[in-house]
Amino acid sequence: MQKQLQGVSGKGRLGSGNAGMASHFVDLANRKLKGNGTISFVLPPSAVSGSSWAKVGKRLREHYSDMFVVTIAAAGSFDRSFSADTGMAECLVVASNERSNDQVSFVVLDKQPQSALEGSLIAKEILALTRSGLVDQLEQGKLGGTSIRIGQSHTGTIDNWSLPADDVWPLAGISDVELAQAASRIWMGRLELIGHPESVALQIPISNFGATSTIGPYHLDIRADQQDGSPRDPYRLITPPESQVPTYPMLWAHDAKRERALIVAPDSEGRIKKWAQSQDSGNEKAARIWSTASRLHYAGDLQFNSQSLIVAMTERRCIGGRAWPSVILHNPDHEYAFSLWCNSTLGLLLHWWVSNKTQAGRGTTTVTGIPNIPTLDTRALSDGQHAEADRQFELLKSERFLPFDQIDEDPARAKLDRAILVDVLGLPESLVAEDGPIDLIRRKLAREPQIHGGKQSRVVFTDDGEKSVKREDRS
Repeated sequence: MQKQLQGVSGKGRLGSGNAGMASHFVDLANRKLKGNGTISFVLPPSAVSGSSWAKVGKRLREHYSDMFVVTIAAAGSFDRSFSADTGMAECLVVASNERSNDQVSFVVLDKQPQSALEGSLIAKEILALTRSGLVDQLEQGKLGGTSIRIGQSHTGTIDNWSLPADDVWPLAGISDVELAQAASRIWMGRLELIGHPESVALQIPISNFGATSTIGPYHLDIRADQQDGSPRDPYRLITPPESQVPTYPMLWAHDAKRERALIVAPDSEGRIKKWAQSQDSGNEKAARIWSTASRLHYAGDLQFNSQSLIVAMTERRCIGGRAWPSVILHNPDHEYAFSLWCNSTLGLLLHWWVSNKTQAGRGTTTVTGIPNIPTLDTRALSDGQHAEADRQFELLKSERFLPFDQIDEDPARAKLDRAILVDVLGLPESLVAEDGPIDLIRRKLAREPQIHGGKQSRVVFTDDGEKSVKREDRS
């Protein structure tokens, strides 16, 4: 089918096999649409946040206007769907191909419309607000979004946003617009203090992952076989490790309970496969993969409501696997500051902001998408700041961190935030004070449906491990 589509679509196609069939339907509509025409699609949220949809997003930005992206800020995947039978989160994209502006109106509904009548009333109110010029501009001020109201009932928010030329569209499905504003400002290196009406901003050096590091290989390039059973890639995966000191240790899959502290032990080991034709060729492939081994590993498939780490560090260099691709810093001396930042509240905020949030309580990215995630530019830190990061990491490495959906009640996360923001970066201590700006971000994040996914329990640490207890404050 992919070969047929490539032959029909030609070089200028927008559709991608990685994005799925929906992208090819958008491609078809784009080709057939006449002047001043309008497209309207129900698509997966990855259409406005996934790297595999980049060509579609670029075409919409450059050739369409009067765009609306409508999503639902609910906890369950079914509750975030516009279709009757998909059972997955979706977004509604409407746009005109008469190019007149570069603004997108992002609409986030609190829940699904319960009838065609309710949907029609919401649509009319959205159009009325848009034509009135009363919709807030996301880039301006510290506004909490324009309320969409049907009678006396609040049904959602609408915000306008001027998209950068190379940007993803991460506002989809976010309940609290102030979190979106904070994340977009941090991406530009400005930490604006939520809860301070006056214009107060602190400077933080920010770059994309790709500027300071490279990402390890795709997991199928590490261990996979051909259909006939012959080796395609160099390693066999052995889980758990058979050796107490594996020659080629691997951090392959997620296990939330063993990933509560900043340092994580390898869960697997690799053994070089036998190659019938040329063992030298297999050994060379194995050497290339081993050269990407690192102490840092990024959670590409992050379950916010069960996992505690975005970046895991291993004691020794380790091959990163399916759930934990390796991050190879250009300067290994920066790894402690990097780990502290990525696992901080602001590290979570940026990951959540740009990740694919199609599944409830989960924020995913890919090996090709990780280089585009904004992060602390560790190159801008002094030698003294990196030495302090090393010291703070040593103090925190035995702390147990709660899952991210409990970030508002996690004393370890509060300690880490203070360590990276105050002790390392030298920002004011008031930033991390009780009920201060970072505390407010933690509480807002914990209440985001995309973070908690409607989870009905909380993790409680005990002397010999952890237990799960029921919580009554979520529906």
